[in-house]
Amino acid sequence: MKKSRNTTRTPRKAKIRKAKTTKPRNITPLIWAAVAGVTVVALIIALFMLTMTATSGDLVTVNGEEITDIDVSFQYNLLPESYRALFTRDQIVEQIIDETLIVQAAERSGIEVTQADVHERVQEILESNGITIADLQENLAGLNVTEEDFEMLVRRQLMISSYLEQELVLSEPDEEILTALYDLSKDQLAVPQQVTVRHVLISSQRDNAAILAKSIYDDLRAGADFCAYAQNTSDDRGSRDTCGVYTFARDFMVPEFEEASFEMVPGDFRLIQTAFGYHVIEKIDDIPASTKTYDEVRDELAQQYMSAERSAEYRRIISSLRDQATIVYANGTVLMPVQPNTLGPAVVEPTVETPEPTAEPAVEPETPIEPVVPETVAPVEPVDNTALFSCIAQKATVYGTEWSSDTRAARDLFARQGVGLPYVACDRYPDACADVTGYPTWKIDGQMFVGRMSVEQLKDAADC
Repeated sequence: MKKSRNTTRTPRKAKIRKAKTTKPRNITPLIWAAVAGVTVVALIIALFMLTMTATSGDLVTVNGEEITDIDVSFQYNLLPESYRALFTRDQIVEQIIDETLIVQAAERSGIEVTQADVHERVQEILESNGITIADLQENLAGLNVTEEDFEMLVRRQLMISSYLEQELVLSEPDEEILTALYDLSKDQLAVPQQVTVRHVLISSQRDNAAILAKSIYDDLRAGADFCAYAQNTSDDRGSRDTCGVYTFARDFMVPEFEEASFEMVPGDFRLIQTAFGYHVIEKIDDIPASTKTYDEVRDELAQQYMSAERSAEYRRIISSLRDQATIVYANGTVLMPVQPNTLGPAVVEPTVETPEPTAEPAVEPETPIEPVVPETVAPVEPVDNTALFSCIAQKATVYGTEWSSDTRAARDLFARQGVGLPYVACDRYPDACADVTGYPTWKIDGQMFVGRMSVEQLKDAADC
């Protein structure tokens, strides 16, 4: 009756008690779900990297730690189909960089994960996904991954989560903040007009369905027990536990049922026919359009605020780690530390001939930021990316807000290269951002790109 809608160093071997199993389930998506969140691709990416025996040239190095092209290509091809559409290959590379930086920071901060911690986490994964150790072992064997390898990956994930728990400093929103959020969200908190009805459905597949429906209609109008009919006679199994009751807004039910329900007044009975069969309907109530009250949505608003704060704080942590890192891409692009580096010496060997640095940047930035090469980093041959960033800036405009950490990161990236990036502040000039659906949004040669973009993605989009 409802309208159908489209919706789409290896550690020693763990001693884990085996359990009897029947047909094993495929756990790859389950593992993915178990580590979803800010470390959304960490465990799966690492899992598939372990299956690689071939070698290839470095795609990128992060403080000297290598990530290869073949690693990324192979793991991307093995991602669950539903996730391939969400992540581009370049985004996965950037995610691996971020999580490598977190693991390195966790190790520097002295975070340790014991074997007992790993065992406890493995058991949580098994229990939360309803699988046994035998299921796990069979699926790992299919991927040519040992239990030791899997435990190493769990250890890595625990290090990431422990570091983030240590570093994510969040405060609960006060009532003033939540009240302001409520005022800004009122348009999304509107509740449309609804009706409450109850019905008994007699399927048209029944013999003498029309006659039976008319008989029930007469009985109910005469005062028969509606709930008894709904539970014992109705062919609508979905409403049996509620005695046939539905509360709904327009564009939810099939047209004939919806039209009758909104036309009737409380207390009325009606017998109608739809593609499902014959319905005996009793109107119970009309519910006028309204807006949810602050008290009704306060907890939800607090959760949304904390989620946004957690995301912003995560991006701040990543931005800080990137600012202290030496990241070398295979094309010769080198992102050097802009803060005193405590990571230890790193030797960078660009794979392409590097041009002589220019005396002045092509475009004067709004707030020049002088790159600082710390004494603790081994000398490297300077790589001047001014020409590349200037080319991108000539073709790109970024739309964002002052409170968007990804927007700030994009602008800071260009500022560190001494290049001014054209910027539209959507929180100050909303009319100029009418077509913007997320922050940051990049407009490059007339095309719009939403979200964070790597240097490689910007280079390709601007054809620089």
